Amino acid sequence: TVDAAHSDVPALELLAEVLSDRLTDEVRLRRGLVYSIGAYNVSLSDVGYFVVHTESDGVNMAEIQEIIERNLKQLCEEPLSAEELAQAKAQLTGQFALSTQSNVSLAWLYAGYSVWCRAAGMPLPDFCADIERSSAEDVMRVAQRYFVRHNTYLALYRPAFTLKTAALGVAAGITLMLGMMFWQRENDRRERSLGQRGGHPG
Repeated sequence: TVDAAHSDVPALELLAEVLSDRLTDEVRLRRGLVYSIGAYNVSLSDVGYFVVHTESDGVNMAEIQEIIERNLKQLCEEPLSAEELAQAKAQLTGQFALSTQSNVSLAWLYAGYSVWCRAAGMPLPDFCADIERSSAEDVMRVAQRYFVRHNTYLALYRPAFTLKTAALGVAAGITLMLGMMFWQRENDRRERSLGQRGGHPG
């Protein structure tokens, strides 16, 4: 997407907030297709990226992807309602206020500003004011600019082992070990029985 000093950042933050709420409601709470899902925007000193992430068992990936793409398309075609926009603004400004209550968090914030706002005379951004100034039209315009097919990448991470597969592997190993012990015990018993019979005269 864009760097941290770009004017599109507030709208991107609002898009991430709205999209997270919509996807959580539909994909996780109502359909139960994922363990977690959300969206966030990352703006660095030179570039940025917008992420939609999810964790699932991998069974319903096609359906999950279809829902995500449908929601992205909807944000490009329909402006946010006044209620949804106001709720997203309240959540973002509230989170920002909570995250800047300590001296350490403020130090990190201004250290970041010193990297992002490198141009001479560039004022420090006012996150809350920038969020409040953003309109539904701004949010839809930014969605149309960045939520495009040629600017999208899909990554799937499938671990070689999960807790479920590891547990199944352990269970199979224990079963095999017990089976071999039982076979060995029966084999020893048969050999002792044959030896005893062979030791008596006919």
